[in-house]
Formats: sequence, C-alpha cells, structure tokens
Amino acid sequence: MVRSPISSIAMQTPAKAAERPESDPALERACKDFEAVFLRQLLEVSKVGKQAGAGYGSMVVDALATSVNDAGGLGLADRIRAALESKA
Repeated sequence: MVRSPISSIAMQTPAKAAERPESDPALERACKDFEAVFLRQLLEVSKVGKQAGAGYGSMVVDALATSVNDAGGLGLADRIRAALESKA
C-alpha cells in the first residue's frame, strides 16, 4: 500500500481531540479556522497553485487544504490552543 504525503502528516500531529482535556469550543473552532487560513495561504504562495494553471489553481489549493485539514491538519491548531489556554 502506498502512503500519501497527507496521511504521513496526519500521523505526525499531536494528540487527537478525544485524548485532550475539555477546552472551550469557540477557542477550538478559532484555532482550527486560523490553521485552515494559514494552510491555504501557504499553498497559494507555493508552486502548487501556480502549476495547476490559472483556472484551476484555487481549486487545487482548496482541495489540498481540505484534505490536510480532514486528515488532522498540521498540528498548529492544537499548539495554538494549548498556548492560549496556558496563558489564561
């Protein structure tokens, strides 16, 4: 079985939501939204969006960003949430 780069990213993410203590749902959503925006920006400025062609670049970026987020994200949301909760 061939592993995709996205599945390897998902395996490297920190503890899943079920393993973490309860956190504020609004904070959780804000952190995930921030990670999604960051990931889309990162993909847009990379060659990914430019190589797909003018008409399809944004669709490729959206598809990749959605796939990464669905696979557990990059782990930024968890780290941001933990940092913000430790400051509270």
